[in-house]
Amino acid sequence: MLFPYHDENPTRRFPWVTVILIAINVWCFIGVFRKPEEDVERTLFRYGFVPLRLTVAFTGKPVLVDSKYLPAAVITDLQKESSDRFFATSWFQRRVPSSYVRFDPEPLLSVLWSMITCMFLHGGVGHLLGNMWFFWLFGNNVEDRLGPLRFLIFYLAAGLIASLAHYVFNPLSPIPTVGASGAISATMGAYLVVWPTARVWCLFILGFFITRVAVPAWTLLVFWFMEQILGVLASIGGTGIGGVAWWAHIAGFLSGIFLLPFLAPPPEPRKKVVYVNEEFF
Repeated sequence: MLFPYHDENPTRRFPWVTVILIAINVWCFIGVFRKPEEDVERTLFRYGFVPLRLTVAFTGKPVLVDSKYLPAAVITDLQKESSDRFFATSWFQRRVPSSYVRFDPEPLLSVLWSMITCMFLHGGVGHLLGNMWFFWLFGNNVEDRLGPLRFLIFYLAAGLIASLAHYVFNPLSPIPTVGASGAISATMGAYLVVWPTARVWCLFILGFFITRVAVPAWTLLVFWFMEQILGVLASIGGTGIGGVAWWAHIAGFLSGIFLLPFLAPPPEPRKKVVYVNEEFF
């Protein structure tokens, strides 16, 4: 396994947007996980991106979901919302199996907003630290190339594209997707375009054997992208529920490659050297 910890690619200016985004992610994580476990489940479900919620919003029709895919606190909330909308003695309520809960349509704007808020939530400490580390390693250079405002647009646009890709391949999933992985994957794709030969120092871990090696950025990033492809292939034939959002990673990475040329400012023109005295000694 290769774990990158440093790249030999200096920046010209301090990456304020990268630092602020990392701070927001850490602040959101602390704010969520200091709550009781049930409230954590409710928050991740409400502000994470649930593909099925978008499908129901488009169709305008409620659906039933097997409760085994949902945490207990969310099941209770959904059952209460359903009871508030319909009389408990209605025909529909009597026909709903006890092992299922009802998903009712929500306002489309509310669901679309969750595609933004999900980018600032994480499922655990490891998830947060891994994402933020890769973001710092590659994001500071991409911000340096794009500039603060363009980089923020790049980050949010790539995150939305990643969420849409996850939705396309999992439209019926009731599991909330959280994390900045899609947007961070985009910074890795952009890094590959601009600095493919930059030297990245990594820890090479093989069992108990650990050493450090320097590899060109393209080696590390292409290897990472192939891991995502293998993840998709390994998930074929499954339920498509739970696990890693492989398609979000892939779409994020590719969006970074294609978005960068549209958002990057033109390269600075070379300065013309004017010699005052043409005599050389």
